[in-house]
Amino acid sequence: MKKIFFSLCAVLLSVWNIAAQTNNTTEPNSTPILVSISDTTCEGHAYNFNGHLVFDAGIYRDTSFSFREMRDSVTVLNLHVKPASHYRYSDVIVHGESYVFEDTVLTTEGVYTRYHQAANGCDSIVYFQLGILFPPCDTIRSVQQATICEGEEYLFCGRILTEPGTYIDTIRRADNSCDSIATLTLIVNPTSSATVETAMYTDESYTLTSGWVDTTFTHTIPGIYEHTVISTNQYGCDSTISISIRTFDRIISQEIPTMFSPYEGIRDVFLRGRDIELYIYDRYGLLISHNKAGDGWDGTYKGKFVDPGVYVYVAKLSDGTVKKGTIEVIKE
Repeated sequence: MKKIFFSLCAVLLSVWNIAAQTNNTTEPNSTPILVSISDTTCEGHAYNFNGHLVFDAGIYRDTSFSFREMRDSVTVLNLHVKPASHYRYSDVIVHGESYVFEDTVLTTEGVYTRYHQAANGCDSIVYFQLGILFPPCDTIRSVQQATICEGEEYLFCGRILTEPGTYIDTIRRADNSCDSIATLTLIVNPTSSATVETAMYTDESYTLTSGWVDTTFTHTIPGIYEHTVISTNQYGCDSTISISIRTFDRIISQEIPTMFSPYEGIRDVFLRGRDIELYIYDRYGLLISHNKAGDGWDGTYKGKFVDPGVYVYVAKLSDGTVKKGTIEVIKE
């Protein structure tokens, strides 16, 4: 019985020791590590704060995790910025002169910058502005005249002109010296066109003489022929001439037929293509057709074929001769 009691006491004592050791275990420290930095940079220069570039004065924070301490590490930067020194001055020279700015000879206007180190270790920036004065001068003037044809273009100081008139443009020189004023008087000459209608016999020729063009037309078959000739007018511009030539066969009284058939299958035309003004009368003296030169008579009256029979014609030739006779309309 005593052995059992002492064994039970030993067990209880062991449990009490384990519990006591568990209660005395130290918790890990979670308080962040604080690192403070105070530093200085110069105006216009970047400061690298843990990979971040900062330019202005102020307090900056950056948090990272420390695996060694197994807790956060907070870095606080108090950044001071020393000012740079700025110096500005200007001067003027006359066009054609030069100015020595430190180690540089200047001849054109503008703003020039140089950097030096100031007493505080930062930049000392010098800004220098140079101006150019141009002496008084007379404006260069040019006057010109140009001539084009209607439909053409003229290039004047970058502008395309097509209308007549006086144009003025100011041309500025690259060195800003005296301007050049150009005045242009543009003359636009007209093109021209004409229509010529003429008639001739098949054994004749028609010659057109216009400007530098000298063209002869010959047509041996009666008909109407259209031609277009491009020539020049008195201004040297294009002159378009449209020519309509009506060609006739010469005719004598022995060549006038005595009969013809205008009906279906034949469709003949009396005195077609001849230089004749033709009048047709029926046997009662009624005028049933009046045809201009070359048209002839197709055997109709008011759009319908006449009945077969004998009809009277009066033919006026171009030479003033009048031929009269009869023509028999037949149906074959």
